[in-house]
Amino acid sequence: MLDNPEKLTITLTSYNPYLLQQGLNNLLNTLRSKTCGYYIISINTPKKKEKHTVLRSPHVYKKSREQFQLAFYTKVVTLELSTISASGSVNLVLNNFSSAHPFIELVVKSLSQTAKFNGIYNV
Repeated sequence: MLDNPEKLTITLTSYNPYLLQQGLNNLLNTLRSKTCGYYIISINTPKKKEKHTVLRSPHVYKKSREQFQLAFYTKVVTLELSTISASGSVNLVLNNFSSAHPFIELVVKSLSQTAKFNGIYNV
């Protein structure tokens, strides 16, 4: 047992809310089955929108424009690990997660160190 339990913050970001929820459920179910002695707190954050405006015709009809929007969906999970073996199994689960879910970006932050697992698929 650790005197001070290690706290991990896992941030999941995706363009698709359904893939994000599916990935979060898969991650939480895997963590529940592989680790012991931890607490999970899941937080939904508001979606962030980026709007881009493009001119349809650069020479004539300057007032004619198109707008495009990107929406980012984010979920934050906080883990509190009480044993060293639990933190080792969490690292194994997170390494496997990024290859299984390529459209979800996974960022892990700890009190002692920061590691980033980027699972975004570049087309």
